[in-house]
Amino acid sequence: MRFLHKAILICFAWLSVAAMPATAQETASATRFDGVYEITVNRTWRNEYWRHLDNPNYVPGKLELLHSARVEIINGEVIFAGLTKTVPTAGPAFDNFSGALSDGGALAFSAGINLLRGAGKVAPYDMTVAVQLRPSSRYDQAFSAKPEGFSKEWDVLVTVTSVGRPDNAFNNGAQGGNS
Repeated sequence: MRFLHKAILICFAWLSVAAMPATAQETASATRFDGVYEITVNRTWRNEYWRHLDNPNYVPGKLELLHSARVEIINGEVIFAGLTKTVPTAGPAFDNFSGALSDGGALAFSAGINLLRGAGKVAPYDMTVAVQLRPSSRYDQAFSAKPEGFSKEWDVLVTVTSVGRPDNAFNNGAQGGNS
């Protein structure tokens, strides 16, 4: 009788847990991607471009990774996005960084590139940007440093992966302009 009583209690407890509603992170797309993310943007440059600038780092078919950032999302809002970019010789710099939460809860990012061509050579520098996001809206952008030079937008690929939150990892391609 005591064993049967325990079995009934265990069964009742299991049913109670199973009947609990899903967490906010599972039900609300606005908070689905809460966490800290690492963002990278890359661009495949035309070989002729690198050869034209006589770039010492020129490698046929090389894919240049030129941008990285950390984004923190709490309750569906990007409270801070730190962007640090060191531009290699004759490489591009990012002129803007924007995105939005789509209706499906997926993050879509785009980035513009400012191409610096000072006599074909560019000194390395760092750039930082702070971003605020409201759900289902565009980013407000605030640059602490903005490069000067010849501006041109290029197609970019944005990859977003979770840091310490593998359950939230995802990839998303975005177009930042015309090459």
